[in-house]
Amino acid sequence: MILQIMPQGDLSDGFIDFMEERFKEEFAYILVGDNAAAEIHKKSSDKTIFISERAQLIFNKRCRRLIADADAIIINWVDGVILSLLRPYRKKIGLLFWGGDLVFFLKGLEAVSLISRARHLFIKKQIEKAPCIITLTKGEREQLRSHCQCEGKWFLGSFMSNTMKEIKELQPTRDKYDSVRILLGNSATKTNRHAEAMQMLSKFRDENIEVFAPLSYGDMSYAKEVEAEGERLFGEKFKPLLSMMDSSQYLSFLSSISVGVFNHNRQQGIGNVSRLLAFGSKVYLSQDGPMLSENLNEGFSVFRTEDIQDLTFEEFYQMRQEDRSKNMAKASFDSYADEAINLWTPIIRYLYSIGK
Repeated sequence: MILQIMPQGDLSDGFIDFMEERFKEEFAYILVGDNAAAEIHKKSSDKTIFISERAQLIFNKRCRRLIADADAIIINWVDGVILSLLRPYRKKIGLLFWGGDLVFFLKGLEAVSLISRARHLFIKKQIEKAPCIITLTKGEREQLRSHCQCEGKWFLGSFMSNTMKEIKELQPTRDKYDSVRILLGNSATKTNRHAEAMQMLSKFRDENIEVFAPLSYGDMSYAKEVEAEGERLFGEKFKPLLSMMDSSQYLSFLSSISVGVFNHNRQQGIGNVSRLLAFGSKVYLSQDGPMLSENLNEGFSVFRTEDIQDLTFEEFYQMRQEDRSKNMAKASFDSYADEAINLWTPIIRYLYSIGK
């Protein structure tokens, strides 16, 4: 059995559904959340446990049993506390970096505080000793290699979600709107670099546009700054998304988007990008992050946020139909699912081998 320890949330739920449906191997899951609700606990089973505190990994008897019985363990979102708690099991642990965890780790290595540096040097040692490292982009592998002498085997992974199945039932709805609907970023985190992106887009403020910014999770004080700046630059055309939608509502919303602008300087918002590509929306990615080169190398027609300032409005939102069709075919659920299976099959095989 392979045990996956991961954060609670829709991303994890969709990923679990996909793994359970597509692989015959046995998996178990421990989902960690700061405020595990009572109704969530009711979903717990012999193979899925919800906990509210990371310390419960060793204090909860059911968690201890799963951890001890597992042939291998995957830690999703690499976390120093979890690495410390599971140190006795490090020989059977694989680390799956989600993106933000890697940024936090690399920044920590440069920390001034001796305590913070010591904590991140401990994480560095655990990463270097881990028998299996999984990243979602090749660029993140290179970032790790430049800071860590990893002894374990590296794999390119995929965080596939069954929620993408719903795309097969939806058609793009952007042509139903008079305005050009722009999605800006994916969350209230500073790595979205909203201010810089909004400054680029401000040249189009007098055009018939709507700018939507998902700000329902992340740093709420930063969200207020983004909201204020968006309203200053775009007035009523700026539409902050301050409440979480369920996955079906959000997918329907994404189907209405004409252009996605992701100015991240790290791997972030993969789910939003892949869904917009599947809907045939035009997608801009920053050259400062790994996602632009990754998508170009995979054959997608994506564009640089840095070029927006030099484009006319028509050039900004218009896209050749052949490029839309190509993106939609490559980003379909079936295409992504096949790719995810091809990526995860050798990972699973290797994890079972290290657990023997």
